[in-house]
Amino acid sequence: MDNKKKIEVLVDHFYPVMGGLAIHCLRIYEILAERGWQVKVRTTKNTTDQINVLKDFETVKGIEIFRYRFKNYRLNPFAMKIDYKGSDIICMNELIILPHYFVYAYSYFLRLIGKRNFAVVTTSHGLFTTNIEAYHSFSRRVKRFVDRRLGVFFLNRTVDRIHAISQTEKQGMVDAGVQAEKIEVIPNGLDDEAFGDVESQASTEIRAKVSEYGNYMLQIGRLDRHKNFEAAIQSLNLAPVNVNLVILGPDEDKKYKKELVAMVKTFKLENRVIFAGVVQGVDKYYLMRHALLYIHMAHSEGFGMVVQEAMSQGAVCFVSKGTGLEEQIKDGINGYVLPRENFKQIADKIKFVLENQNAEEIVGIRQTNRGFIKNRTWLSASEQMEALFNKAIRHNQEYSEKN
Repeated sequence: MDNKKKIEVLVDHFYPVMGGLAIHCLRIYEILAERGWQVKVRTTKNTTDQINVLKDFETVKGIEIFRYRFKNYRLNPFAMKIDYKGSDIICMNELIILPHYFVYAYSYFLRLIGKRNFAVVTTSHGLFTTNIEAYHSFSRRVKRFVDRRLGVFFLNRTVDRIHAISQTEKQGMVDAGVQAEKIEVIPNGLDDEAFGDVESQASTEIRAKVSEYGNYMLQIGRLDRHKNFEAAIQSLNLAPVNVNLVILGPDEDKKYKKELVAMVKTFKLENRVIFAGVVQGVDKYYLMRHALLYIHMAHSEGFGMVVQEAMSQGAVCFVSKGTGLEEQIKDGINGYVLPRENFKQIADKIKFVLENQNAEEIVGIRQTNRGFIKNRTWLSASEQMEALFNKAIRHNQEYSEKN
């Protein structure tokens, strides 16, 4: 008899894509698979910059990955053959109108007629904290309208438990009308490399690059408008000339990338701004460790996994005021919280860090960040997620017994 708990996971992008949400899913579910769960991930064949290029099926770290052409994933949910009857949990990451709303509606219908044997869980990584003013997109405004009406309806009536990535994200959901008692906050963990000997394990190539970069500030993330890379560029334009900017991340929005390149040319910063592509593993942490500072002036952020990663290496972090990033960074204590559009203030703070690298305040920030992060492991996060999933299963069983 198979006693494994079975979970079906829906997420738009998954391995080998390495964005924040994809990394979260990979790390959590590989540990759950090791602990005896049967995990099936249903996702698209897309990378962040290519459509329908990944293989249909593979097993990675005990996770069965089923991939579908983008249109089928979005418009033909039946093609995914989700195992509603045999699963203990259906877990949806974020609130995507298609196909998630179909799954919510079907799950709601099954509950109404007393035929639902599985729990439903939603994970939110910034859904209710996204600042849509960063985008010039009518479709995003429509989605926001639908999410805060139909989406909230489904979350309150269909979902057994909700995972929020931060207190800020939870509050955004509550403000939108989601029932607070369903929501649990579980922060992301850190890769094992963050706790290892980064100095000795980094590649020869990245060591040479760091020597070339000189005094550099670092920003990492997919090139997307809400990450607000232009704030770093415009602040650099006002900062001391011996400071450079290194940008890591995939070119998800190619139009936005062209705009950033044009801005660099306008300010004549071609020799000071480096688009370094994607760097992963120990080399990424080496770049964080040796940066003058890490800058993340996002328009909105539910958590900011990369800021936590930078903190683990003792980086001095600049983050944007009024976002979930303030849960991790306290101004003047373990970094600096700054208005994302005040480029002069950001530039002045860059100069301050440059001129005071060995001062007590900056050394203290680096030490504080390394200490704060030491217990943020993926094992701990996965144990909390497993407890949440078990609560969801019990809630669904109790609901079925009462109704």
